[in-house]
Amino acid sequence: MNTNHKSDFRQSCIKRLKFVALFSKYSRNKRVIKKLKSIIQISDAKNILLYLPLDIEVDTTLLINELRREKNSLCTIYGR
Repeated sequence: MNTNHKSDFRQSCIKRLKFVALFSKYSRNKRVIKKLKSIIQISDAKNILLYLPLDIEVDTTLLINELRREKNSLCTIYGR
């Protein structure tokens, strides 16, 4: 692999993220979702924009479902 090329570097980073994600995905998701919930509650946000995650990103679907149950105005976008 030639690390001078941007695409090679990107592929190696994605491979590394996938490997790390196997071990820490659940706890990382819980921590990030807890932090996002607290930010939303502190700011008393009513209109919220979240993304539908890719496989290597934090899974926000649990937060999306919870916010829908709370009747917040929620917009979602798809990452790719």
